[in-house]
Amino acid sequence: QANLNAYANDQQLYSSDKDLKTLNTRLEYELGIAKCWYERDDMIVNPDKHQAMVIGANSEYEFSFPVKNSMELLGVTGFEL
Repeated sequence: QANLNAYANDQQLYSSDKDLKTLNTRLEYELGIAKCWYERDDMIVNPDKHQAMVIGANSEYEFSFPVKNSMELLGVTGFEL
Protein backbone atom coordinates (compact mmCIF):
# COMPACT_ATOMS: atom_id res chain seq x y z
CA GLN A 1 0.00 0.00 0.00
CA ALA A 2 1.11 3.53 -0.75
CA ASN A 3 0.03 6.75 0.91
CA LEU A 4 -1.09 9.95 -0.77
CA ASN A 5 -0.46 13.30 0.86
CA ALA A 6 -2.29 16.18 -0.82
CA TYR A 7 -2.14 19.91 -0.14
CA ALA A 8 -3.52 22.45 -2.62
CA ASN A 9 -2.28 21.30 -6.02
CA ASP A 10 0.73 19.33 -4.72
CA GLN A 11 0.45 15.63 -4.04
CA GLN A 12 3.03 13.18 -2.76
CA LEU A 13 2.65 9.45 -3.23
CA TYR A 14 4.96 7.52 -0.93
CA SER A 15 5.62 4.01 0.25
CA SER A 16 8.40 1.85 1.64
CA ASP A 17 9.65 -1.68 1.16
CA LYS A 18 12.93 -3.50 1.62
CA ASP A 19 12.53 -5.05 -1.83
CA LEU A 20 13.01 -2.33 -4.46
CA LYS A 21 11.30 -4.32 -7.22
CA THR A 22 8.20 -4.66 -5.04
CA LEU A 23 8.37 -0.95 -4.23
CA ASN A 24 8.62 -0.04 -7.92
CA THR A 25 5.63 -2.25 -8.81
CA ARG A 26 3.55 -0.85 -5.95
CA LEU A 27 4.26 2.77 -6.85
CA GLU A 28 3.47 2.14 -10.53
CA TYR A 29 0.16 0.55 -9.56
CA GLU A 30 -0.81 3.28 -7.09
CA LEU A 31 0.20 6.01 -9.54
CA GLY A 32 -2.14 4.43 -12.09
CA ILE A 33 -4.98 4.61 -9.56
CA ALA A 34 -4.13 8.25 -8.78
CA LYS A 35 -4.05 9.08 -12.50
CA CYS A 36 -7.57 7.63 -12.93
CA TRP A 37 -8.75 9.67 -9.94
CA TYR A 38 -7.25 12.87 -11.37
CA GLU A 39 -8.84 12.29 -14.76
CA ARG A 40 -12.22 11.37 -13.26
CA ASP A 41 -12.21 14.70 -11.41
CA ASP A 42 -11.16 16.60 -14.57
CA MET A 43 -7.65 17.29 -13.30
CA ILE A 44 -4.71 17.32 -15.68
CA VAL A 45 -1.86 14.91 -15.04
CA ASN A 46 1.51 16.47 -15.89
CA PRO A 47 4.23 13.78 -15.97
CA ASP A 48 6.88 16.49 -16.51
CA LYS A 49 6.24 17.62 -12.93
CA HIS A 50 6.51 14.13 -11.43
CA GLN A 51 9.49 13.70 -9.12
CA ALA A 52 10.78 10.69 -7.24
CA MET A 53 13.33 10.33 -4.47
CA VAL A 54 14.50 7.04 -3.00
CA ILE A 55 15.68 7.33 0.58
CA GLY A 56 17.82 4.67 2.19
CA ALA A 57 18.36 2.52 -0.87
CA ASN A 58 21.96 1.62 -1.44
CA SER A 59 21.39 0.02 -4.81
CA GLU A 60 21.74 0.62 -8.51
CA TYR A 61 18.18 -0.64 -9.06
CA GLU A 62 16.63 0.88 -12.20
CA PHE A 63 13.18 2.17 -11.31
CA SER A 64 10.61 2.56 -14.09
CA PHE A 65 10.43 6.28 -13.31
CA PRO A 66 13.12 8.96 -12.98
CA VAL A 67 14.68 9.22 -9.52
CA LYS A 68 16.36 12.43 -8.32
CA ASN A 69 18.66 13.33 -5.44
CA SER A 70 16.67 16.46 -4.60
CA MET A 71 13.11 17.63 -5.08
CA GLU A 72 10.66 20.47 -4.63
CA LEU A 73 7.74 20.19 -2.20
CA LEU A 74 5.04 22.86 -1.93
CA GLY A 75 7.21 25.29 -3.87
CA VAL A 76 10.23 24.79 -1.61
CA THR A 77 13.39 23.44 -3.23
CA GLY A 78 16.18 21.86 -1.28
CA PHE A 79 15.04 18.48 -0.04
CA GLU A 80 18.28 16.66 -0.85
CA LEU A 81 19.91 13.33 -0.13
